[in-house]
Amino acid sequence: MKKDQNIIVTDEAKLLEDPQPQNNTYATAINRSPDSLGINLLLSSNILSPSVVQKLINHQESRASLQLLKYIDEGNEREVKELALNSQFKLKNEEFINSGKAIIAALQRNQVRLAEYLLENGYILPISGVIEAIDSFPDEIVSSAIKYSQNQKNIELIAWYLLYKGCHQSAQELNQKYPELSEYFQSDLRILENRRQVYTNRKLVTDSMLQALQNGFDNLASLLLTVNPTSISPSMIKIAVDNCCINFLKRVWTGNIRKPTDLIKKVAKSSKIWNALKEQVNDDQDLKDLMNSMAIPYLIEKWIELEKISAVRALLKWPKINEEEGVIRKLVQCHQEDLAREIPKIAKIDLTEEDFREAFDAGLYNLCVDLLEIDEAEHTLFDPDVQKKLVELLDQGKTCLQAIEMLNRINLKYWSDDLTQDMCSNLEAFAKKRDEIVVCWNPILFCALTAEFLTNLSETSLKDSSTCLETADIFKDLGLCLEKAIKEERILRYYLTKVDSQGRNALTIMAQNQFYSMLDCGEIGTIVTKMWIGPTRDYGILGASTIYTSFNAAYGEEKGMSFAYPMKNDLPYTFHYDQWLDSCKLRFYGQAVSAITLLIIYQMTIYTAIADNAFLDITNSQSCLPYLRTAQVWIGSIILEDILYYIYQVKAGRIYQFTNWNVLNIMMFCLMLFNCWGFGKRYMGPGKYFSDEDPYTFNALMHSLMLIFMWIRLLSILLASKTFGPFLKMIWKLLIKMIDFYIIYAFLIVGSAAVFTSIFGNSNSYFPTFSESVRFLYSGALMYTDFSGFTEYIALGSVMYGAYMIAAAILFLNLMISKLFLAYSQIIEEVESEHRAAITNHYNRFSWDSRYGALIFLPTPLNYITLAVCPLVLFTANPTKWNTRICKVFYIVYAIPQFVLFALGSLIFAIFMYGKGLIIYGKTGYVSKFDNKLQIFSMNFDDTIMANKSIRDEKVQVKFSYWKSFKWIFIGAPWLIWALLRDCVHYWMIIYDRKKVLLVDDNEFTKIQEMVDSIFLAKTQKILRGIVEEKISINQFLEIYAAYMKIDLKNNEEKRELLYEYFMQYADSTKIANINISRMKKILPRRSGKYFTQSYLEHAQNINVPWLMKGLKQYQRQIGSINIGGLTLPKLPSAAKSGIDPRRIDILERQIRELEHKYNAMLDIGRKMRNEMEMQVKYCYTRDVRSRAASRSNQTLIS
Repeated sequence: MKKDQNIIVTDEAKLLEDPQPQNNTYATAINRSPDSLGINLLLSSNILSPSVVQKLINHQESRASLQLLKYIDEGNEREVKELALNSQFKLKNEEFINSGKAIIAALQRNQVRLAEYLLENGYILPISGVIEAIDSFPDEIVSSAIKYSQNQKNIELIAWYLLYKGCHQSAQELNQKYPELSEYFQSDLRILENRRQVYTNRKLVTDSMLQALQNGFDNLASLLLTVNPTSISPSMIKIAVDNCCINFLKRVWTGNIRKPTDLIKKVAKSSKIWNALKEQVNDDQDLKDLMNSMAIPYLIEKWIELEKISAVRALLKWPKINEEEGVIRKLVQCHQEDLAREIPKIAKIDLTEEDFREAFDAGLYNLCVDLLEIDEAEHTLFDPDVQKKLVELLDQGKTCLQAIEMLNRINLKYWSDDLTQDMCSNLEAFAKKRDEIVVCWNPILFCALTAEFLTNLSETSLKDSSTCLETADIFKDLGLCLEKAIKEERILRYYLTKVDSQGRNALTIMAQNQFYSMLDCGEIGTIVTKMWIGPTRDYGILGASTIYTSFNAAYGEEKGMSFAYPMKNDLPYTFHYDQWLDSCKLRFYGQAVSAITLLIIYQMTIYTAIADNAFLDITNSQSCLPYLRTAQVWIGSIILEDILYYIYQVKAGRIYQFTNWNVLNIMMFCLMLFNCWGFGKRYMGPGKYFSDEDPYTFNALMHSLMLIFMWIRLLSILLASKTFGPFLKMIWKLLIKMIDFYIIYAFLIVGSAAVFTSIFGNSNSYFPTFSESVRFLYSGALMYTDFSGFTEYIALGSVMYGAYMIAAAILFLNLMISKLFLAYSQIIEEVESEHRAAITNHYNRFSWDSRYGALIFLPTPLNYITLAVCPLVLFTANPTKWNTRICKVFYIVYAIPQFVLFALGSLIFAIFMYGKGLIIYGKTGYVSKFDNKLQIFSMNFDDTIMANKSIRDEKVQVKFSYWKSFKWIFIGAPWLIWALLRDCVHYWMIIYDRKKVLLVDDNEFTKIQEMVDSIFLAKTQKILRGIVEEKISINQFLEIYAAYMKIDLKNNEEKRELLYEYFMQYADSTKIANINISRMKKILPRRSGKYFTQSYLEHAQNINVPWLMKGLKQYQRQIGSINIGGLTLPKLPSAAKSGIDPRRIDILERQIRELEHKYNAMLDIGRKMRNEMEMQVKYCYTRDVRSRAASRSNQTLIS
């Protein structure tokens, strides 16, 4: 460890080199920092707070100590002595002098005399330096370190550690120097057994353990405890607590002395440690005090007072920490929200309403969101005062997301209606007048949750229903503007896929609530498609076939001979196992095949029943019975599939959504049980309960109904199809839109039928009864007319029937047509968004989980196998391992059909390839070189350039070989058969190989990911706390960053550009390179203990304020606003009062943009065609010039 540190120090010290020598060594060391950093200018400005200014000065002073280590490393003894003895240096670097780093560095370089000199002049080698030397350095350096150390108080610890590490010679030297150790060193230490007896000696271990705890050597004390657990004493517990010896205390608390501390996962039932402690206490009160000193809440409070946040974080990872009473309460009292959120299985802790209320009153809203799974937490939200506070929190960007999440968890029957109007007004102002939403951790998720809450609230609040819906539309439009403003797919995907406290992301919320307008964004379509088909485009099944690849290659292309080489295994083919895990679409194919197969089997059941006239009792038909039993088993597996999906969603931490398709599955299962029971045979027919009903007809009706259910179930599969899904959705929406028309139309027909039957029932054969009148009038509405039936009241009948025809056939039908046209115009605009919603719903069901994916891997009816092996996944300690093994076995079910397609397809193309091979193999004939000795003196300059380019591009030419083509007739078939067999073998060899993902790496983002880590964010937050200006430029921020981090950005242009690009993500816009410091502080809130979760790091890496500000400004311009004195206000003549529909304007703008895009695309195609034609003309001209030049050259040679 020390060697690594020295290397780092040396590299850092190189930055301090100054080409100009100075007389004063200390001044030289201080002034080594480059002038380009502008430190002096920053110190004299008013940008930084006085505390940060002092830190920068201290950083400059600390450079001298680095320079001293550099001199020691170089062996520059004169410079070392001059700098080390400088009075100013010793005064300002007292901590460095007492750290022992200089002594260790000198000893590491075998500069013993220099080490002695430093020791004689006040430099100290502490006990930590001796322990470090024993850990990292050879015996010679260890002996020197012991020789020059003055650690008589810790001599037992040094002696024990020397023996433990096997340095018996150094231990003997220590024994000679300190005679008090002789009681332990009475035997020959060169013998391993003797050394073991010495370092397990209880008295030596006790003294060493006490010294280790007093010096804060946690790992060493923990090691001593494992050597002899009986050496512990109650007094050591207090010392360990005071010095934050977390590993030592973990062993005591768990009672585990065998495993390494980081692998301890359980609390031992019996322990030698606690047995030893109990023997040393006098009474029960002492034992109780000892237990209290080890109580988790006490340790938390103690270490937070000592500002040992990292120790508290390690403490919260102890086993069964969530079962300790009072942990959450203590962390809340200490305002440690980040630490409380890190407790594992926090939702299972037994808490009360008071605990949640205390966290809420303390402003720990993120913690409150984590605790929403607890029933007591939801009960607290019913309090009107809490709801009022949540409404107030919606005005602040840093708390609005947490507030809306808690509001969404309120049972709306307990909602205070008095708050609705104020909440809607505040939310409208929040969206239209302010830019606080930029500070929100996920603005798009906030917009979706707000629209969802207001939509649900409108259904229960009759008074403010319209207001809620209007406000919900505002946030739908705002969310769409933000989505369109984010130009980079990666960042938009980040915002769309981050989940709320219920495990739902923004896409899921939009899909479940049918917020289709928020899905009307082209980038979202791309993201949803990639989520569905997987991150990597596969090359199909036949794409792996070398024969297929050769057949599809162009003549003369290198791929034409692919069959001569092995299959490429670095491409992601469809039959790759990993491809099926990543792609929901591929696994969905299994569901589709299963549904179609069941439909075919049940169709065969009905056909055979009809042929055998067996509907009275299908089980009596031998030809029908196998189909029936297979279908019944299959239907039972459908219910099993729903059960397994429910378990999968719960275990994976997701929200299970019960849909109408689940209802259909239950109806199919119940109908199957009903048919198995034989209701028609039991209760219908002569002499039975329903004597007038025919059981044959009833059973046929029930089986037909089952077949209808299966066809409807197939529609759920087709909805995910890009080809059929939007079309089916459109038909369904049109039918829904026409329901009101059908109702009014039915009133007309029913009323007219009653009138015509009562008047003309005895005289007109078309109206004898009411039912016949309805049928005739319905046919009349479809343009069937017949006035000849009126034999009485001819005039009256003709007028009435004509009036009915005008109303039904002309007015109503045209009304229906116009309504359908308008409905179609509206639906066609949302059809793409609805398809994305359907894909999102399917993705939420089929998305893979590495722990429990085996539960949903096999389709029906093979999931009976899943039921047999699911305990291995559900009830084992390592579900990921078992899940992987089971899925690889299950994948054979998918691999075999694909292999059949692969082999048959390759065989078919091999037949065609044999014919095409005559040309392909002949094209691999001999190579002919061009004659480059060309005289071109007679050409003009342009002709010469083009001729030379053509000659360079065509130095060789492959000519057709008739001999090879003739040989192909005899060798082609065996060669292709060999290629086919080889491909079949390679198919099974690579199906489980992990593919190489062929994605274009975003190098800039990768560099930002590597740069933005916990250390970077901690330093950035320190800089932010020290800046007192409201706004500064990015260049000023970079100067401060460079000064604080002690780096030279002027000579490191790549680093500066990367930092500039990253901090530009916090600027007001891409054109104005200024950072709003207060806003940046809200975006990057402080974290206790300089610890940042993965979620925090992802947020810091993906934030982009300019794009969010652009989307917000675009929305505010869209709804009509003006800016007065920096304050954005809505215009008085609103769009609603002016009669202008903003949605229509938006649709028109989108159509214009699409037209412009298509026009530009056509222009690009035209330009490319023109360029290609020009190149062809130039090429032909060049060839002509070259041929003429060659002709002249030949004539010259002949002459």
